[in-house]
Amino acid sequence: MQNNQKVILCASDLHLNFETVQLLIEREKHQQFDAVFLLGDFLNLQHQEGEDSELDNLRKLLNPFKCFGCPIYFIPGNHDSDELLQDTYLEEGFINIHKKSLQIRDDLWIVGLGGSIPGYNKQGLIWQGYPYKSDEEYSQDLGKLKLPEEGKIILITHIGPALSQTTICSDDGWDDVIKSGSDSQSNLIKNKKNIILNVHGHTHDGVGSRMISQCKVVNVGPLLHGNYCIIRISNKVDKIEHIFI
Repeated sequence: MQNNQKVILCASDLHLNFETVQLLIEREKHQQFDAVFLLGDFLNLQHQEGEDSELDNLRKLLNPFKCFGCPIYFIPGNHDSDELLQDTYLEEGFINIHKKSLQIRDDLWIVGLGGSIPGYNKQGLIWQGYPYKSDEEYSQDLGKLKLPEEGKIILITHIGPALSQTTICSDDGWDDVIKSGSDSQSNLIKNKKNIILNVHGHTHDGVGSRMISQCKVVNVGPLLHGNYCIIRISNKVDKIEHIFI
């Protein structure tokens, strides 16, 4: 292993599936990770008036990841509690990276933005986004992110960039695809040349990786269905291992 290489466990879209969390923990319990990235949609909230935030369930779901003894960075998804979006969820060992930038090595930063935008097909709107009602709203928060001029950047998001096939899914064959990615996120990646990795979830059918300019875009897949990812990164993305349990 290269001395400066980071080994990162990535999981997304757990949707309160306690069983697959335990399967992941059992499979990887002897692995040494430098960080865990959790990419949102831990819960199943629809954000209806009077809905319980389910923070007790959230703690039970996520606390097993502490067994790896490394920092756990997370962002909220569109089905998560507002406490995560507002950064009022405090739990030892967990770092909410939503709308934040953190340096994890002399030349490596992680920058995060959670939540989602609406999804569309040819007929129009398929699902609403949360907390963003449009890509334009999402773009405003993207523009506020503190992106370092020097060093490499890992962009941690719940949704992916529109230019990547990892943001396309379909309920009724490929003649009726749903586009769930962000144009503004694609533009950010193309214009900010030191973003070398964008990890995301949200689009359950989009498991895999693609390149946009210099950036490797990785949809880690839904842990709800047994998908997760291990990424090794040094000065570049060295290896991406998609795992299904």
